[in-house]
Amino acid sequence: MKKKTLTINNDIFNPSISVLKKVRFNEDSLEFPLGFDAITDDEHKDLWPLLLKCNEASQWWIGDYLVNCEQETMDAKGKVTKSMKVKLYEYVEETTGYSRSYLKQMKSVAARIPKEKRTKLSFQHHYDAVGGCDGDPNIMFTLLKEAEKLGSTVSKFRTDIRTFMAGSGAVRQTINASDADMDFSQAVEQIQKLTTVINKGNLTQSQKDYIKKDLTTLIAAL
Repeated sequence: MKKKTLTINNDIFNPSISVLKKVRFNEDSLEFPLGFDAITDDEHKDLWPLLLKCNEASQWWIGDYLVNCEQETMDAKGKVTKSMKVKLYEYVEETTGYSRSYLKQMKSVAARIPKEKRTKLSFQHHYDAVGGCDGDPNIMFTLLKEAEKLGSTVSKFRTDIRTFMAGSGAVRQTINASDADMDFSQAVEQIQKLTTVINKGNLTQSQKDYIKKDLTTLIAAL
């Protein structure tokens, strides 16, 4: 059977026309009909991001597929039965070679981050946001937007999440304590500590602003 040559949608990936004339995308290979040396330095700057985008896109595609498959296999009461889930994941697991846990990760990220909230950052950035923000969509989207603006690497983004959540978590613990009739002087002491976190912590301005909103809530509760 003749193997298919794949067509890259120029509207989605936006590569230069010149590099597409020098590369052939097959189902099981990447070929260079004119030779690898025929690709100029500028064209390489288009080609490598294109390959990365294809890899990133495939994770979103599989995640969205799994989300929609579960929606389509709901029973009469609107619930996805265990047998339906098992069959779905068994099929995708067998045909892709991906582990069940990895497929569930892709599906979880796609389900938690709607298309309009997805950034130009990598799929891994979005995965880390889902896993590191305690399920709070406001924090998740705030940090993703900030990281996109700064062009943060995955490693830097993970550090930013930990730093931000440390400050935000302290605020929330203080708010909960105030609900339990915290002593006024203790509350003031906590506010001072949180202020130090904001001033000395390695936080961006938008992250500081987010935490300050929680501080305002705390002060209002006193």
